[in-house]
Amino acid sequence: MEPQDEGSLVVPTPPEPLTGSDLAMAAVGGLIGAIVGGLIWGFLVAATDTELGIVAIGIGVLAGFGVVLGARRKHGVPLQVIAGVAALVGILFGKYFAFVQIVNKEFGSGVASVFDGRTFSAFTDIIGDVFSGFDLLWVVFAVYTAWRIPQGQ
Repeated sequence: MEPQDEGSLVVPTPPEPLTGSDLAMAAVGGLIGAIVGGLIWGFLVAATDTELGIVAIGIGVLAGFGVVLGARRKHGVPLQVIAGVAALVGILFGKYFAFVQIVNKEFGSGVASVFDGRTFSAFTDIIGDVFSGFDLLWVVFAVYTAWRIPQGQ
């Protein structure tokens, strides 16, 4: 945004409007960032036997920056919404991936697969046990972080 000089008044150039392509690429970038964050979270849970809630903020950061990069560094409310939704998807995926890792650790490698319908069904059956009130707090932090990144100036 290069300012334009109108006498002594400096008026910033308005940002380029978002196109459908920008929104689509923002969604792809946000989902890639969120899924990478979810994978990292799942591996950390499996490696440490501890769920580190602060990693949710990292998922929000990756989702937010993925959205901005996908939208060619543009900003705006539609991108903020995409980033928030991507962060939610990333957290859900991270919880699911951690579940798969734990099942495989407890019952043997290859018992559960991310792409197995039975594994997904088992996860949805216990989802109420997987999310606590404390988890919801971290979800809020992650979504807020993702929301802020494409906000712009």
